[in-house]
Amino acid sequence: MSIFKKIFGIKEEDHQSIDASYEKISPKSCQGKYYVNCQCLENGICYETAPELFKKDEEEGVSYVAKQPVSEDELKLMAKCIEGCPVNAIKDDGEVIDWHEFKKKKEI
Repeated sequence: MSIFKKIFGIKEEDHQSIDASYEKISPKSCQGKYYVNCQCLENGICYETAPELFKKDEEEGVSYVAKQPVSEDELKLMAKCIEGCPVNAIKDDGEVIDWHEFKKKKEI
């Protein structure tokens, strides 16, 4: 059993794709289940649909999750954004990301 399977419950090759997908996440991203990965084309659908959940990072040139959804309405908005994203850049597997390590790498 790989270390990734043991710690995160995922296969190593899945971890590599997750690692690649969050490499360009804005350092302003809110830690949690939902995030926007590097496939983001900045079309604005997410932050126009749910401005309380998504923001645009001008420096990084990507959208990011500014607030994790909590209420039923916020979860519905998040689902609408996920469905509406033309490049499938809004992900919901953020529990497997070591956000502490991610933030440290972004600070360097």
